[in-house]
Parts: sequence; structure tokens; C-alpha cells
Amino acid sequence: MVDMSSIFNSTPKSVLTMEEWTSMRNTIHTLQQENKLLKVQLSKYLREQADPATPAKPCRLVWVPQDNRFVFFCSYEDREIPKLSGFMWDRDQKQWYTNQTGLANLLAGYADKPTREVLDL
Repeated sequence: MVDMSSIFNSTPKSVLTMEEWTSMRNTIHTLQQENKLLKVQLSKYLREQADPATPAKPCRLVWVPQDNRFVFFCSYEDREIPKLSGFMWDRDQKQWYTNQTGLANLLAGYADKPTREVLDL
């Protein structure tokens, strides 16, 4: 018979520190966001393949120095790309934006040359 007290009184072999736990949580969150973004990009690709006569409007990421933010331009159909990447919607200017370089790096594939220089790519 197993002595249950030894199981409950034993110390765990591995305990995460708060920093390790936070880092792991942030990594998981980033991977989830990237997974969602890949699904959106796949959906866009499949739409284009279904009807190549009407290509999708190209998306682009631009650095706007006077506003100190990155702006993502896209069609309504592609709105999930910046949304799932953590960009915010500016109701007044009707555009997706972020001030965070880390979020902008998620969409670096859409960046123009001056924006890539700001992103250090």
C-alpha cells in the first residue's frame, strides 16, 4: 500500500519563479497570436486562389514619425490581421495602429523599406 503522506508532503522537483511563469505565459500568448495571424493569412491566400481575377488589396505597415506610431493599412476583409496582432483601431482616422515595436514586428512582412529600418530588420 502507498503511503499518501509521503506524496503530499514531498516538495516538488521544479518550481517556477514568478519571472519564469510570466515569461512562459507571454510566450504562449505570443504563439497564440501568431497562430491566429497565420490562420488569417491562410484564409486570405485561399480567397485569392479561389478568385485570382480579383486580387486582394495589398496590406502595408508604415511608420508615421509625427504620430510616433506604426499604422497598418488593409482592406476590410483583412481587418483580422492587425486586430489579432494587437493593433488598436483609431475611430477618428479609421486606421489600425500601435506604438509598440514588438507588435509591429509581427507584421514586418508588410513593412515598407523606411519602416523596416525603424524596426531594425
